[in-house]
Amino acid sequence: MQKTNLTRRKPQDLKIAIAGRNKAKLEAVRDALIAKLPESPLKSKTQNLPILIADSSDQESLDVVARSSKVVLSTVGPFLQYGKPLVDSCVRYGTDYVDSTGETTFIKDLIDSYEDAAIENKARIVPSCGFDSLPSDIGALLVANYFADLGKETASVRAVAIEVSGGVSGGTIHTAAGVIEGSSLSKLAKFSEPYLLLSKDDSSTRPDPGTLPVLQYNKDLQLYETVWVMATGNSAYVRRSWGLLNRGYGKKFKYSESLGASNIFAGLGVLIGVTGLFLALMFPPTRWLIKKLVPQGTNTTSEVELRKGKVLLKFVGLAEDGTKIIASYKMNVDPGYVGTGLMLAESAIGLVLDDKVLKAGRPENVGKFGVKDGGILTAASALGLVIVKRLKNAGVEIDIQ
Repeated sequence: MQKTNLTRRKPQDLKIAIAGRNKAKLEAVRDALIAKLPESPLKSKTQNLPILIADSSDQESLDVVARSSKVVLSTVGPFLQYGKPLVDSCVRYGTDYVDSTGETTFIKDLIDSYEDAAIENKARIVPSCGFDSLPSDIGALLVANYFADLGKETASVRAVAIEVSGGVSGGTIHTAAGVIEGSSLSKLAKFSEPYLLLSKDDSSTRPDPGTLPVLQYNKDLQLYETVWVMATGNSAYVRRSWGLLNRGYGKKFKYSESLGASNIFAGLGVLIGVTGLFLALMFPPTRWLIKKLVPQGTNTTSEVELRKGKVLLKFVGLAEDGTKIIASYKMNVDPGYVGTGLMLAESAIGLVLDDKVLKAGRPENVGKFGVKDGGILTAASALGLVIVKRLKNAGVEIDIQ
């Protein structure tokens, strides 16, 4: 899906290539892309789309990809198993990188292994630029930037997923099962630490993030909130942005996420379902059965149905002086496949075509908190408001009121 977005969204002067292990499959992907494009100069160029053969087990092949690219976009998954060698190549060659990971443990590994080298080589390594965790990161940035324009510090941002519909990835379920399978309870608890993704040398004071009740009423949005399976990873990612941007959001900044429910019974249903799935994944027999029933890499939802999906996130922002605002992030497509492809493509293109704007760092272009030019970054700390503008131009409805 991200390949389709890249070819449709790319400017005429941007050169792209596709890479993978199997040349025949890559050629089939290229042919499928060509078939989807209308007759145009872009379609003619796509017929000559370069193919690079690379394998995560062959470091030299990954070096070739990194060495010949300004930015690399990866959807390899599970990233903890296959993703690190490509990042290694990008860090060594100072090549920018974006990916679709939702694996907090993978990001933590990158921070521990490559943060210093990526800063030194000015490689912008930006994981989680898809539905994990770009909308959350951008929503928090928008709220904090709005308050900063008013000379206020942000006290908190509470994100609520109002509506989420679309496809479910078998790969995502297998990734979750793999993390649980290879971890003790104490290790799983560590992965859930609120500030897990702060830089390894960051020892400054960290606000108590607090805890949300498993089911409560939200007066601002007039709905019930319950547990959200993406909350832990997204929240840790947003807190990393806060840390990387020198705590500019606010010294006592707090962030939380939940799933919205229209009534208390719907909220209870979600709570029971999420708890049941987690318990099923915890026990080897039921975990094996789930993995057997849901083959890795599968998606039974048709592309037509995916494009009927949608997502709406709302962010209730509170300033230290009590001022309150609400930001929103809406996509009228499935967020996990179509939406993630769009977000990845715009992030990668932004790092290349908006490079001068990013490096100039003018607040009206990147936001009040600036951006970083190297390191293990986040969408907000690498792209700032540049990605907001790009996504709006691509049809994403992003607003603040």
